[in-house]
Amino acid sequence: DSRIAAWFNSKPVAAVTLVLVLNALFLSLGFFLFVQFGLLMDASTWVIAQTVIMGALIAGSMTISLGRARYRLRKLVENGILLGQATNRDLLLRQTIDAAADIANCAEAVLYLKSESGLLVATARYAHNAVNLDPKSIPDIDMHASFSSIEKDVVLRGQTLCINDLKKRPLFPFGTQKDSSQCILYVPMKPHENEVIGLMKLTNPLERRSEQVIAFSAQTINFAEALAAHAAVAIENQSLLEAQKQLMDALIKL
Repeated sequence: DSRIAAWFNSKPVAAVTLVLVLNALFLSLGFFLFVQFGLLMDASTWVIAQTVIMGALIAGSMTISLGRARYRLRKLVENGILLGQATNRDLLLRQTIDAAADIANCAEAVLYLKSESGLLVATARYAHNAVNLDPKSIPDIDMHASFSSIEKDVVLRGQTLCINDLKKRPLFPFGTQKDSSQCILYVPMKPHENEVIGLMKLTNPLERRSEQVIAFSAQTINFAEALAAHAAVAIENQSLLEAQKQLMDALIKL
């Protein structure tokens, strides 16, 4: 539960490297003291103790990681069932964005859908500890406009984009990031391989205990992509049903 264990869990490679470096330093110090001054230092005890601690932290990190993977898989399955049962479009979008925010444990999540007029419209929003969840407060993005944006570029390319450290990339080809975002994940919603109907934008994943911003892991990205694919198919199926219903109503009126 300590901050050290949380840091190890978020950066295991750096933590293992640090422990190995400390082990090497203790062994070198013990050898130096013995050669230069004839002093005996039980460096091996320090090395063994650190190795045991490192092993315990690795085991704990693997257990936590496995638990999170199981939780995310369960949420993904549950959300897939809910999406299949949803008959209301707004409810479907709300379930999708809430599931995305839960799986990624992020501070903010926005779901965009392409409109018939060529706009990328925010249709659902999640914000951690926020009152205003109205997606209408987010400006629309014109897909036919001459200027570019990251959202527009991701939709056109149809490829996931993950930026885990905006401090190292303060300037984008499309302008400057001016908000408090540190990490952003853009996931296109594709019901078919070459068709994009929308976009999920997840911002600032949080460590569950400390609520500090951490990087998007490869596991989180994979689950977010799977959720986006499920939601895209459900949204398209609902659109087809609505179009079929409107056609039937039109035929009945005739």
